[in-house]
Amino acid sequence: KRTPGKPESLRLPSLNVANAVFFPVEEPSSLVYAFRVKTRSRYGQVELSDWFCVVVLIGDGTAEAKARRDFEAQFLGNVGAIPRNAPAGGVQAKAIVTDANRVGASVIQDHPSRTAARKSIANMKDWWYAETPEYIFLSDIRSSTGRRLVKELQTDMPALRGAFAALIPPFQPSGDVGVVRIYEDADTYKQYVGKDHAWSSGVWMPMSRELVILSQGQDREGTLSIIRHEGFHQYLFYACNMIETSPWFNEGHACFFEVAEVDRQGRVDIPENERSQHLMHNLEIVTRQIPELLNAGYEGFYRGTDEQRMLNYTAAWALVYYLWKGAPLDPHNPYAAVVGDYLAALSETRDSRKATAVAFEKLDMPKFQKDFGDFWKRRRAAARRVDPIAAAVKRSSASQP
Repeated sequence: KRTPGKPESLRLPSLNVANAVFFPVEEPSSLVYAFRVKTRSRYGQVELSDWFCVVVLIGDGTAEAKARRDFEAQFLGNVGAIPRNAPAGGVQAKAIVTDANRVGASVIQDHPSRTAARKSIANMKDWWYAETPEYIFLSDIRSSTGRRLVKELQTDMPALRGAFAALIPPFQPSGDVGVVRIYEDADTYKQYVGKDHAWSSGVWMPMSRELVILSQGQDREGTLSIIRHEGFHQYLFYACNMIETSPWFNEGHACFFEVAEVDRQGRVDIPENERSQHLMHNLEIVTRQIPELLNAGYEGFYRGTDEQRMLNYTAAWALVYYLWKGAPLDPHNPYAAVVGDYLAALSETRDSRKATAVAFEKLDMPKFQKDFGDFWKRRRAAARRVDPIAAAVKRSSASQP
């Protein structure tokens, strides 16, 4: 029960909000608002809606003053007008129909995540969505360049998801829908992701089940790289039944896929990442520290200076790249079972450290380190022709009855 005090009238920049008031309450971490919006009748007359009440409960320790600023800017400042002819189910967000929408429209199934995503932007000015059977993209991008980007994502992301699944098969079939929210404005993005991620340009947020991206404007490839990287984190979360995975495995594969290329037939190719330049300048250090990298938790992986963190990302990428594209150059590939053993142990033990131990326990680690170093010194060019995704698909087809 919350007993409100004297209401405080709010002045908002939104042209759609007719009245908005804030009610102070004694209960800690609680914000109470009431508002009503302008709407138009079928004859064009401006009318006022009924009053709406909103109770915001702050559960993450955010200061009440900041929570107020964010809510009033992000929600009340963007509330859209409710049309009188809205369908019985409520206000509908605007859907941008593209060729990809038309192709997938007949197989797009309702899902709680999809429904919640649509509702989250239903009354927000300038927001729209686009869909595929696997994803829903939410955005406030107004430029034609940005909208072309989303159209491209409707084609590329399902293909990438297929590539993710080829190398990292899900523990069990899943109908989960990937929610991708793309912001055009940096300040609004920072408010949404919070201070811990305000430095970023994209982040997978497992608590809200959303991949949140800040568009890089004309830098199309920069935006795509971030989406591919964070999109793998999103996939792995569901594929591994929300069990925490090791940073070498999770970040290594995210970096592996961040440079993925999708052709017109939906084929996914993985070229060598520009991180290779950083690796070659630090190859001896990375090779020597492989055992330490494998045993690191997330706190250790992210700890230290920016250079140390960057080296950890580079090392994780180089390790995963070697397992998928370097080791297969050996006809006998003594490391072919590492990823599969890791996933099987993770599914059984639900412990990422134990899974890593199982995956590498049968290997001669000094020999593995030597093979890793030799590959990067002498066999990089040959690895560029290796297609692990096609090979995985072929193995899967061959194993089908």
